[in-house]
Parts: sequence; structure tokens; C-alpha cells
Amino acid sequence: DRQIFCEIENFSDQVHEFPFEISLDGAVLKSETIRLHSKQRERAVTDVPAGSYGIIRAAIRAEDSLEIDNEACAILEQHGIRVLLGTAGNTFLQKALEANPRIALTVLDPEACTTEELDKGYDIIVLDGFEPPRLPPANYLLIRSGPGRSIGRGSLRGEPREPVFTRPDHPVLAFLDPGDFTIDRAAGPDLSPADTVLIEGNGLPLLAANEIGVHRTVKLRFDIRDSGLALTYAFPVLVSNILSWLDSGNAGAGNQAAAGSAIRLRLPGYDPSKDLVVETPDGGTYSTKADKGVVTIAETERAGVYNVRQDRTVERFVVNLSSKAESDIKPADTLSDNNPRTTDRAATAGAGRGIWRWLLLASLILLVLEWRRYQGTAL
Repeated sequence: DRQIFCEIENFSDQVHEFPFEISLDGAVLKSETIRLHSKQRERAVTDVPAGSYGIIRAAIRAEDSLEIDNEACAILEQHGIRVLLGTAGNTFLQKALEANPRIALTVLDPEACTTEELDKGYDIIVLDGFEPPRLPPANYLLIRSGPGRSIGRGSLRGEPREPVFTRPDHPVLAFLDPGDFTIDRAAGPDLSPADTVLIEGNGLPLLAANEIGVHRTVKLRFDIRDSGLALTYAFPVLVSNILSWLDSGNAGAGNQAAAGSAIRLRLPGYDPSKDLVVETPDGGTYSTKADKGVVTIAETERAGVYNVRQDRTVERFVVNLSSKAESDIKPADTLSDNNPRTTDRAATAGAGRGIWRWLLLASLILLVLEWRRYQGTAL
């Protein structure tokens, strides 16, 4: 079973009630009235009809000061992902991968993960607790090996220290909170200068990612089985985020990307001698070319669905205003001189408004996940 996961947040200082709707290619899947108190966040889940694919839209029907974030889109795709899992045994990880109907999973013992096997054209390779001497070019999820090092405690009462998201807007961390992670020990795989640390605990990297050419790697530097993460909803969400990011360009789960960000799409099978046509949400078009199978789309200021075409082949992605910092447009009580962008935005937002009425909905974010199946098989 597949489900659509949405998150709605009220940034105003007042209680608000509004209609909320989720649809798939125009067919309504869920419709309800939501009531949110000030600063309250609510998550909504609905089932996806079997065999369904297309554009998912989640929207609230309300008039507020920033309407662009009242709707968000995601793409429910049909094509599969070939994944190799090399492991000596990790039930939680295997069930989280098997729960995704898009994944064609091959599971092998570490001894069988030879260089020849890793070089068979898998879309994603997951290596759990080991790393061969040589890794052929591919997209990898590398999970901790070794005894690990304590990340320390967070208080005199001995409570575990809560990790810190160092790159909270990264697609791998979508729909997650630092409080979802209770981790005591961290260790390998080793980090390289190309790695960007996404989560750390007491100064120790816990999750990192890199992108070199057309390939990506995510390094999970703690053992899933040594944490409480695998018993929470956050674990299948994290796995889904990682797989989506490894298998896509800059877009995250559901082929979503943040407005204004440059998108890199892998386009295997496209003819390098022909132009690509980019269709924007407002109906505009322009031509571009791919470089070594990768095309960069820099003009993503408009929210909505984008199509990248060459002849009859189409690659789609969606752009949403998914930044909480941009959705919360209420001026701050004090402005920092060290952040001129914040100062300029607050001044611009305040000009001409005089009275701040109610502000609604930070961001609608979507994730197609298989939480029900994972929950039923992993526990």
C-alpha cells in the first residue's frame, strides 16, 4: 500500500480553520476541514489507489498574505528503481526497502558484493556495515561499520543529546525533526572533503551526503539497530528521502524541489545532439542542452509543474515554496545586522500592510511512503 503524507503548519498568532484537500490528477482523495492553533503543525495521511500515478496536489482554501505556499505538488511516478542491498542481516532496513513498490530489491551477503556485482548497473547500492576496497561509480547509501564512538549526553540527568540538523533544507531531511533521532554512538564510513554534513551530534557527523559528477552518496554514520529510529515513523521517511535523492537530480521525494533552487536531472537515453525543451508552470518554454547526461534547470522561481521534453520523452519535476523561513513572513521583533537578507525581506513584507491580519500555512510538504506496510512487517 502507498500513502501520501502531508504536513500543514500555522505561523500566525491566532487559531484558524480552513478546508484542506488532496487530489491525484484532479480526483479528490481526501477532503476535510482542519483547525490549527497558533504555531501548531498537523500531519495528514491518505491512501493512494492501487496502480495510480500522476500529479499529487495538496491545498488549503484560504486567503492569507502569502498564497503561493497554500498549495504543493508532488509526482507519483511509475518507473522502478533497481536497488542492491549488501548486508549480513538487517531486518529493519530490508523491510523499509521492500515496502516501497517502486523498488526492485536484490539482497546479497557482503561476500557476494564483488566489484563485478556492484558494477552491474544498479540505480542505488546500499552497503550495510561494510565497504569493499573499491567502489565502482554508482549512487551509494553507506551505513556505519565499526564499534562507534559515544556522542555524549545532553544534560546532567543523563538524557541523550538531541542531534542537530546542520542543513535542514536538504531533501534527505524533508519531513523530519532532530527529535526523531536518538543516537548514542557514531562511526565510519569515513568522510571526504566533498561530503556535506547534514546531521551531527555533539560535534560528531551522523549523516552526510555528497554529489560528484552524476553520482551521489549518502553516509549514515550510526547503526540503525543501535538506535530507536527504526521503531518510529521517521525511519521509513528517512529511507524514502535518501532513495529519492540518490535516484533523482536536486529534487527530493516526489520529484519536489524548493523554489529558486537549481535542479540537476539525470537524463539517460536522451540524444545529446538535440536540444531539450523546458516547459514552465506559466506556459512558457525555452531550450537547453544536457551535459554528459545531466541537465541543469536554473530558472525555478515559479511554483508548479515543469516538463523537460525531447521528442516524445518527458521528465517532470515540481517546484514548491517549501522553506519555513520564507513562509513565516511576519516581521521579527528585532532585526539582526548580520543578516541583511532577513532585514530587507522583513522591511519589504511590512511595507504597505500596516496591520498584520492572520498568516496561515508555512508549507505543504508531500511524501509518498509505505508507512502502513513497513509498520505491519517490521514490528
